[in-house]
Amino acid sequence: MGTFEDSVNDNAFAQFGTNTAVDDTFNLTFNGPTNEAIKFYEEQTQPGSLAITGTNTITRIGGSFITEGYKVGGQVTIRAAEDTGNNGTFVLTGVSTLVLSTTGLTNNAADTTAILSVNNANAFRIGLRVRDGDTYGKTFGEANLASAGKTVLGNFVFAFPLANASDLKITATDGAMAGAPYSGMTLTMYAAPQSRGGLVGGPYNFGMIINGNSGTNIQVFEWLQYKLRQLTDINSGAGVAIGRAIKLLARFNGNTAEFGSGDGGLSFPTNPEGGGSGVFVDSLNAASDNATRFWDNTGALRSKPESIAITLDGNAILIGDTASEYDMYFDRTIRTAAATLTNMVLTTGTNKMTSATTLLPQNAQISVGKYVRISGLTGGNAAMNGVYQITAITTPGADWTVVRYDGATITTTTAAAVDLDQNCVDTPNAIIVHTNVNVATSADVSFTAAANTITSAGSQFSVFAVNDRIEISGSTSGLNDGLWKILTQSATTLTVSGERASPTTITTQGTGPTVTITKLFSGDFDADVTANFAFDDNVQGGRTVSTTTYVKAKAIGLTSAQYIESPVSSIASGTPLTIPLFAATERNVT
Repeated sequence: MGTFEDSVNDNAFAQFGTNTAVDDTFNLTFNGPTNEAIKFYEEQTQPGSLAITGTNTITRIGGSFITEGYKVGGQVTIRAAEDTGNNGTFVLTGVSTLVLSTTGLTNNAADTTAILSVNNANAFRIGLRVRDGDTYGKTFGEANLASAGKTVLGNFVFAFPLANASDLKITATDGAMAGAPYSGMTLTMYAAPQSRGGLVGGPYNFGMIINGNSGTNIQVFEWLQYKLRQLTDINSGAGVAIGRAIKLLARFNGNTAEFGSGDGGLSFPTNPEGGGSGVFVDSLNAASDNATRFWDNTGALRSKPESIAITLDGNAILIGDTASEYDMYFDRTIRTAAATLTNMVLTTGTNKMTSATTLLPQNAQISVGKYVRISGLTGGNAAMNGVYQITAITTPGADWTVVRYDGATITTTTAAAVDLDQNCVDTPNAIIVHTNVNVATSADVSFTAAANTITSAGSQFSVFAVNDRIEISGSTSGLNDGLWKILTQSATTLTVSGERASPTTITTQGTGPTVTITKLFSGDFDADVTANFAFDDNVQGGRTVSTTTYVKAKAIGLTSAQYIESPVSSIASGTPLTIPLFAATERNVT
């Protein structure tokens, strides 16, 4: 073996076979990087009651195959069988007290001569998973026959590359696992692949899903390593998975967490339920998104688009108002800059906004009825800065008819370079910013009018929580598209109420259309708000991905906190953003 962090006390374990539903693991006799003999082969006495049924079952009347040491994934070796074709070595697919399951046998109702041997030479792994009283935890070690350069055990010395060291990512003790956020974390192993979106190029399928309970990637890793030391079932779903029998599920590569492989993709864990080896973390703390990767069911390493952590920092007055709410809007999603729009003219009487060289924007967000904001006019033209609604487009890019949003009379301006913004805050086109939490475009979502219910056949709603504000898009004819508040939540079902605008009730619709449901930067301000903005993914209002984005946050209380709005803030690559919202006390409400 290799080097142990504590060569006196660290104790390795081993396992014959591949069964993860029972605890087949055992501690080695000696601590440290020991040299000791391991019994892997033992001939048993003829029980006198063997029967071979069909080609795949060996049964007995008394005794126990389990007690004798047969293991799923191990082997049975047979000699002296009445049917010579039954002599040989066979891999076991099932082991119970009185029955061995395998393949390739010849039927014999009563074989009184066959001698069976436990032969686990083909399936052996060794591991090192220790947490002692040190300040830091320890890295986990794992080795198997292949890593020792062998295919089977034999009567010679094996050199397993098994080692451990201090793990600076683990500081939580075992006792801490009973507290938040660890106590709310779960690992579910699925029989069918689970689709998860919010990933570059995704969605992708994963077989194992961790509920991170808003913990950071370090906290999820600490909890997962703790679970993988347990001798009990760690699967929150159907089926049994013994912690120490499960292969490693994660590692840190520098400061980046990788879930779904313990060795950087050289090997992958086995999901005993069959839904795939990939591991994804739901409800991961937003601050960890940029430093977390996920191996999917195809063995590819997936990442979330760059997401920027946004914190809305409320003061005690705002948070203490039990009915306070917040929203974060785009200041704008598209700007045609003055360097481009160099010759905008407004004309009184005709209410024209023109560009002699067709420099007005012509993107998909420009249409009759939309609002634009003009800034940059100076001198005698300065009064015409402001918001305008497009009432007619005579010549795209060159000639619009407009009215001022504030109702003021339009006066003629000289040709000037201006900034023209679209989907601006404080206009009817204002857009509440999406977080990076969403149900990927999915055709398994249905709607039921009764109790305003939304159902996911794929159990995708675990990413949401009660009181989240969400936006639905893509429903049939747009009847359920809009903003909603979540009243109740489970992995398969949401009940909602209308939020601010039509629609206010759900319309019954079956599955079929592609529906997207996204959590908003909007909700109750009962604590500082931390969520992520999908910098490389968000295309709301025609936004260009991966570009600096400008936002404004607003909040208001009901009983004690005055209305407050922030200055315009910029979201830039690689830079977390904190927006203070310090409300004054409302003294005009009793």
